[in-house]
Amino acid sequence: MEPFKNLYSFENSKKISKALKRAWPDFPSAFFLKDLENQLSPLELKGRMNLLSERLSQVLPQDFPTKVDILIRALAESDEDRIGLSGFLVWPLSSLVAREGLEHFELSMNALKEMTKRFTAEFDIRPFLETHERASLRLLKSWAKDPDPHVRRLVSEGTRPLLPWGSRLSLFQQDPDKTASLLEVLKKDESEYVRKSVANHLNDHSKTHPEWVLERLQTWQEKDPDHTGLQWIIRHASRTLVKTGHPQALKLHGFSSGAKLKVGPVHLSPKNLRVGEALNFTVQISNPTNQKVSVLVDYVIHHRKANGQLTPKVFKGRKKVLAPKESWVFEGTHKVRKVTTRTYFAGEHLFSLQINGRPGQPQAFRLKL
Repeated sequence: MEPFKNLYSFENSKKISKALKRAWPDFPSAFFLKDLENQLSPLELKGRMNLLSERLSQVLPQDFPTKVDILIRALAESDEDRIGLSGFLVWPLSSLVAREGLEHFELSMNALKEMTKRFTAEFDIRPFLETHERASLRLLKSWAKDPDPHVRRLVSEGTRPLLPWGSRLSLFQQDPDKTASLLEVLKKDESEYVRKSVANHLNDHSKTHPEWVLERLQTWQEKDPDHTGLQWIIRHASRTLVKTGHPQALKLHGFSSGAKLKVGPVHLSPKNLRVGEALNFTVQISNPTNQKVSVLVDYVIHHRKANGQLTPKVFKGRKKVLAPKESWVFEGTHKVRKVTTRTYFAGEHLFSLQINGRPGQPQAFRLKL
């Protein structure tokens, strides 16, 4: 697979130049592209994007309204437009607007609205939310009813407090009520693309305001239990809380406390393994009651850190509805594979099951490097 950073290759930089040349015949393509290939080469994705954005700023007219007008005219006019910009090639343009346009609020926000239709302005709307909070939220409330789903998604995605790749919106993280009215408008949006953003927005808040999120989801579920899209949001927005075993979140998903379930001993093998090998586990879960019970089985690996402390990570397991008196032999495998986000350390680790949110007794296994 080609590296992600190659979205901003020298060849694609030529496409940006061509689009700007069409929008503004005086665009100095030779100056924009001069030594650009060498300068892009050592950079990663975001570094390349920033370099292209800064180059555009240097070669375009310094009058901001004129500059923005050219940028908008460089955008793709339709899906059939092969010269105008769309996709990741729009990001250097929206980044320029965010960097230079804070004193031109209306002009800049309108530009970002056009750009988000071709890519997304979720990263670049955030400085305006921080600097012009009231005006931005007022405008976004009208955008929440825009006919274009990309604009409606921007309302939710751009205001996410913990947006991946985006700057953290600390004030929004502290006060989820700031965007509550926007989510109310979007919760039954006809577009799955928009509804997914609403769910991710709420999932962000669940990490710091779990009760606020659950109260809202509970209300939505009670008022409209038959709306398929809304029920999907409820499940997806509470996924982090379900993984941590929050009782109210589990109830939203139809899981009881699991207190009446009978859980046999967990069998682990092997008890000593190396990175690249797999840990196997087996347990029998029984429903001794006269009613069916929905069961959610996750498992937890407590990884050893460099200082010897153990940190838990929950992994998704499986769901099953147990009939009255039914037993289930749950079997699973966890491969200890190399990943860029984790460094393994030799020594004792722990494994435990989590059944309907109830943590089981940890068992030790040893990892060798």
